Amino acid sequence: MVLVRHIVDIQATPLTLEELLAMAQAEEAEIVLVQGDKALGRFRSPTPEDAAVIMAEREKQERVRRFQKAAREIGEAVAELGLTEEQLMEKLDEVRQRMYEENYRGELPE
Repeated sequence: MVLVRHIVDIQATPLTLEELLAMAQAEEAEIVLVQGDKALGRFRSPTPEDAAVIMAEREKQERVRRFQKAAREIGEAVAELGLTEEQLMEKLDEVRQRMYEENYRGELPE
């Protein structure tokens, strides 16, 4: 695919940011913003590879956000129960053992 370069003089062609982004998304393009003969900046539309990286990063951030929320909620619940860290770890071990026995009982060779 060919990269199309648009040179936009912000004084001669007053475009909004939305219009510039739409121009970049319509095709694989590079937008160069100038004011008279001075270049102010440039940006280009993301390639499919760029988009994949961006989406993967967003998904990672969302997973981290959900984990942090869950950890905060668990911490608040533990604090409300008044459990010490040692008591909490004992209860977790009990639950882990019970779940192991429920899920794997009878499936292991003797």
